Amino acid sequence: MRRAFPSYDDAQPLTTRAGRDYVISRDGRQHLVRYVTSTGQIRVTPLGQHYFRNRRTTYIAHVPVIIRGVRPNGQPYARSDHLPTTTLGVGSLALNAATTQSQVAREVSRRVLSELRVRDGSQQIIMDISGSRSTWIQGGSGSSPD
Repeated sequence: MRRAFPSYDDAQPLTTRAGRDYVISRDGRQHLVRYVTSTGQIRVTPLGQHYFRNRRTTYIAHVPVIIRGVRPNGQPYARSDHLPTTTLGVGSLALNAATTQSQVAREVSRRVLSELRVRDGSQQIIMDISGSRSTWIQGGSGSSPD
């Protein structure tokens, strides 16, 4: 037998109060869909599973890089920045909206590192734009130029 859920607008955003997420039913009452337990785990209620079943959130990662190039006067330069992975040929990643932030971080990191073929702690050229003579080099957030 299917469970009957209160009638609500599927397109509505969640209402958040004190670490708990609610949907508002058509009669104006709030219904709990997701909450954080005392141990820090995120729990999704049966109504939350119904709410999130077809919802996806799209993520675009930004990776730390060192941009190196040569100015018009011939002086080399290097600066740290972050580039969206979409500029590096790594597409966005759509995950179920009920996915926890730690699961999102793990999955996005795994996908980006595997598609860029980067090992932890390594620096690797991931883009070279010869017209501007700039080279993008992947590095950790604490990286500095050679």
